[in-house]
Amino acid sequence: MPAYAFRVPQEKSEYWFGTGSNRLVVACEGTFYLDPDTADLVTLIVNSSEPPEITGACIARTTVHYSRTEVNGSDMLLPTQSLFEFEGRLHALNSSVYSDCRLRERGTDPIALNLPEGLPFEVVFTGRISINSAAGDTIPAKLATPIQDSSKHILVPSGTSKGAALHRRSGLLFVYAMLTMGISGSILALRQSLTNANVLGGLMSAYLVITALTTVRPVSAWTQRLNSLALLVATVLTLSEIGMGLRALSRPGGTINGVPLFMLFFLATVTGVAAVGDVRMMWSGPLGAAARLARHLWRMCFALFIAAGSFFSIRQRVAKILPEPLTTPAMRAIPIALVFAVMFYWLWRVRTRRTLTEAR
Repeated sequence: MPAYAFRVPQEKSEYWFGTGSNRLVVACEGTFYLDPDTADLVTLIVNSSEPPEITGACIARTTVHYSRTEVNGSDMLLPTQSLFEFEGRLHALNSSVYSDCRLRERGTDPIALNLPEGLPFEVVFTGRISINSAAGDTIPAKLATPIQDSSKHILVPSGTSKGAALHRRSGLLFVYAMLTMGISGSILALRQSLTNANVLGGLMSAYLVITALTTVRPVSAWTQRLNSLALLVATVLTLSEIGMGLRALSRPGGTINGVPLFMLFFLATVTGVAAVGDVRMMWSGPLGAAARLARHLWRMCFALFIAAGSFFSIRQRVAKILPEPLTTPAMRAIPIALVFAVMFYWLWRVRTRRTLTEAR
């Protein structure tokens, strides 16, 4: 079996060992073995060269064995066993065996990112790893360091959770609830009048949560078709809201079905801006991580604003659930204002992290 030796000086080495923040980069040397027929990597052995005395180590050796494994019909070269051997004041041997592999289906991550290859980052596990886990299973973790491109722009901020099942499930539950409420409310309102404001509000809520969901899904033919349909809905909504606002101008009090004209023009502006964002994304391709998070965030929050405004704007509805002191205009405005406060805070956080990194 062909064998090749290598040596890497400390200043160019990325071989380190330690625990927590006590990590030491050391020079390394080793050997790798190739299959004579396929030139596949069979075994990789890496030895530390003269570890510092502070480590108390004489030898630190990592050995990784590889073999071909079928995954979802594809033949892939994967590690089958990893050994880490430490000799010094004590002798330790850590062995990891990869006995199973499962392919994770696309579209199940909370945020699917198209990142360049070769970007370094560190993660910290935030949950237990089962001994029955296999490659492809979700392991809860968060970024200990931000993912940055070659220009030091933050693509994914530190602290971002990976495999956050609670966030993903609660987000999907919110999307389903808003779709149910929005579509059913629009149908019921449509039976009363074509100009009923709840028709526009319900459809706008459904549009916002759908496009917020597709923003954090991998780009596919299905998401592209859904985004195209959503853009059509947004265009129709914008024109309808402008038309209703113009009709309200000619009516006493400047309202139509109880909705003031400034609210109709406000909603038309928001929907129009959202539609422009859809066109821009479809034209320029996938967004960066920060832009994706911002797009997802404001659309989910504005859908929540529509739902909160629909409920808290009518005192009779609030009085059926909350006590009398909480039904005043000021108290009813607090939940609506909080939605905007949270939205703008997190949009500021996303923007600030990105700006600070660019300034470095």
